[in-house]
Amino acid sequence: MDIDLLGNVWLSTYSSGVVKFDGVTFKVYNTGNSGLPVNRVNSVKTDQNGSVLIGTHGGGLAVYTPSTDGWIIHNSVTSNIPNEFVNKIVIDQKNDIWVGYLPSGGVSGVSSFNRKFFTHFSAINSAFTGTIITGVAVSTTGNVWVSTADAGIFHFTAGKWIKYNTANSGIKDNVALSIAIDRDGTKWVGAGGLNRYIGGKGF
Repeated sequence: MDIDLLGNVWLSTYSSGVVKFDGVTFKVYNTGNSGLPVNRVNSVKTDQNGSVLIGTHGGGLAVYTPSTDGWIIHNSVTSNIPNEFVNKIVIDQKNDIWVGYLPSGGVSGVSSFNRKFFTHFSAINSAFTGTIITGVAVSTTGNVWVSTADAGIFHFTAGKWIKYNTANSGIKDNVALSIAIDRDGTKWVGAGGLNRYIGGKGF
């Protein structure tokens, strides 16, 4: 769920597409009445340009522009997206998109997307070894934090990934189901309970 610049609420659904609520009426966007590629939607995020970014379950990343009623679909045919099962979306300070995936066809991990090209990170080409992405958050300094359901927490800074798990930190569980960053920069992680990470002090 997300709220756009005009105050509209956008909701993802398991099998009915995307729903917009303007405070009075609901409008449904699905495969039958729009350019949405599949009706199962895992995540939705709006950006500063007014676009709606939609993470689909098997249809890639859909970008909807309400002002023109235009759709752009980033899938394995139209782009270099490595996985069409998009689970999480977040936007950083440069307006680049970070995408987290569910495992599919042996491909997992997380990508940064500059609206033209996906740069993918996984165990094959980096220190990012998580395969089930449960959360992505960006700090005020532009650093990216990712929670995973199988490998703990990952922090992307200065072009490198740093891993936090039960073996090298005080985090309570490697099954990290959520992550959020507050305005003070403190990281909050749902992993075997509530974990707090304070920079320089750890979990």
